Amino acid sequence: MKIKQSLSIVQQRTYASISVFISFVLIILVSLTLCGCTVTKKYGPYSGKVVDSETKQPLEGAAVLIVFHTVSATVGGAVFKYADAVETETDKNGEFKVESKRILKTGILQRWDDNGYVTIFKPGYGCYPEHIDSRPLILPSGTIPEKNYVVFELPSLKTKEQREKYLCGRNLAAPLSKQRHLIRLLNRERRALGYETFYSEDTK
Repeated sequence: MKIKQSLSIVQQRTYASISVFISFVLIILVSLTLCGCTVTKKYGPYSGKVVDSETKQPLEGAAVLIVFHTVSATVGGAVFKYADAVETETDKNGEFKVESKRILKTGILQRWDDNGYVTIFKPGYGCYPEHIDSRPLILPSGTIPEKNYVVFELPSLKTKEQREKYLCGRNLAAPLSKQRHLIRLLNRERRALGYETFYSEDTK
């Protein structure tokens, strides 16, 4: 009887030790997971110039949208999730500048994507990076390097057929309120081509 009682006490202590160990491991794993994306991340600054690829003349009023993501690892592969975005327009010299931006995003099993992904558009021109003749070619595709002055070249679309074929679309990840300049220019291009506008310019 005493032997059985002793075994029972040993088993209880063993189970208790295992439970404490498992709880400790879970706390460590959760902490490591959250640390990947609860802290802020600083992106930028970004700067550059947008020009006509043929004439090299500056393009004033082009929309420049930069989108940031977090990345989650899944069985099917990496999944990108929208984190934030910034937008600006080129000045009379075709130049733009985006100051550094710090983002706070909390998520489980997520990490920051180190890249900002850029879309550049002006009516009458091919969209960067979608148009095959837009330059430069930067890897990963569609990213914009930090702390580097980059000259982007957009090809002029000289016919209605070309403009219809290469008509740019909005960024599907970012909310409409984060891409107002881009949407305004997209609507202008669609109206010029005789199409209905897809997106409200009065986004909030």
